[in-house]
Amino acid sequence: MIRRSGTPESYLRFLPEPWRSVAAGVAAESTWWTWPSSSGRPYGEVDVHILRARRSAAPLRVLLLHGGGGHSALVWPLGAILADEGFEVLAPDLPQYGRTRVADPGRVRYQDWVDLISDLVVAETEDDPRPLIVLGASLGGMLAYEVASRTGRVAAVVATCLLDLAGDPDARRAVAR
Repeated sequence: MIRRSGTPESYLRFLPEPWRSVAAGVAAESTWWTWPSSSGRPYGEVDVHILRARRSAAPLRVLLLHGGGGHSALVWPLGAILADEGFEVLAPDLPQYGRTRVADPGRVRYQDWVDLISDLVVAETEDDPRPLIVLGASLGGMLAYEVASRTGRVAAVVATCLLDLAGDPDARRAVAR
């Protein structure tokens, strides 16, 4: 099942003032990136929706990752605040959530998220030498850590929580519900 997202503006009400006003002043640019099909993926290409705030003079970039059940619009208010501070920001919708399109969403697994974001990090850093910080919310925090470890192209990771799904059976059961 694909879960449709609200707009970035629909989440501003959850921010306290003055952050609400700051975030409201930064519009998200809706962009698309095609994740090419891979032999290990049974569902072909994925059209990845990415909210962006481009800042060519920014000293660094921030990649925001939502958690399970989230989407880019949910984390965009933070992205807007970071963009207002002068940082370039991008926030993708992971497959199964938001506006990202995948032929067979029921076949998407967490490892696909790791592969997709790793490839996105490589694509984003190929021709741009600025440091890239990956900030992950909830399950996106673990994803940020795994992608940084795998690619070696991430300057820093900021994570809101890290679930130990491999070593903690209680956490694994709770997430699987």
